[in-house]
Amino acid sequence: MESTPREARREIRDHLPELVYQYLRYIKRKRAWVTSTEILKHFNLGRRESLVVQELLEIKERGPKELLKPENLIRTPIFVLQVRERWNSYTRTNFSEFLVERNLYYRPD
Repeated sequence: MESTPREARREIRDHLPELVYQYLRYIKRKRAWVTSTEILKHFNLGRRESLVVQELLEIKERGPKELLKPENLIRTPIFVLQVRERWNSYTRTNFSEFLVERNLYYRPD
């Protein structure tokens, strides 16, 4: 069952770090290169690649500033360590791939 567009956007905006954390646990990896398409397909959220890419880029930018406060360590589900552009020869487009790592100290509320 696919979410409605409004529900999917809200889910991505409000819960993307937790979704990526769950995805990494599902694939049994502490750290992995992931794409927006993998996350969207896994959670059946439709085709909102640009929104996922934008949110992951924001997480990468905020990361070091958020972790200056030690109390934020247990509230941060993932770290976005690197971003790289890749070429998809089938669609003939570039896409972003993110190196994300689960935070082992994360404690969901």
